[in-house]
Amino acid sequence: MITHGQRRVEAQLTDILLDNNDCGSVGVQTWGAACVLAEMVLEDPERFGLDSSSHGPESRRLNVLELGAGTGLVSLVVMKLLDTLPSFNHREVHVVATDFHPSVLANLRSNVDANVSSTHNQITSTHSITTHFLDWSSFSTTPRPDCLS
Repeated sequence: MITHGQRRVEAQLTDILLDNNDCGSVGVQTWGAACVLAEMVLEDPERFGLDSSSHGPESRRLNVLELGAGTGLVSLVVMKLLDTLPSFNHREVHVVATDFHPSVLANLRSNVDANVSSTHNQITSTHSITTHFLDWSSFSTTPRPDCLS
């Protein structure tokens, strides 16, 4: 549970061992830095562009991408925080939590499923969170058509 003033966000996380049984392996344990960043987001959402004033009225959709989400703490806190802010009640919010290692990604998906509705990983009808595989060493140089505008 992370709290700041009257803001309170709870996330249930599972840390796992990687296939090599190395407890220090990246991504399987919730990093202290993830806890600090989650607290900072909760304390001052505006600092991270998570307020309605930083987006014009024509901006109805907010996309959030977490690279190397690990256990998913930051993505889950952002999603749950935005779900509580009145300025985001009628805005479309999509959070994408990414990681590389198959065991880490499976645990990330499990943590997301444990924290949101099982119906399409949606918290509200306009807010969603998904998990995706991402290999930083392999990327396409051709822009996707839906990313051009």
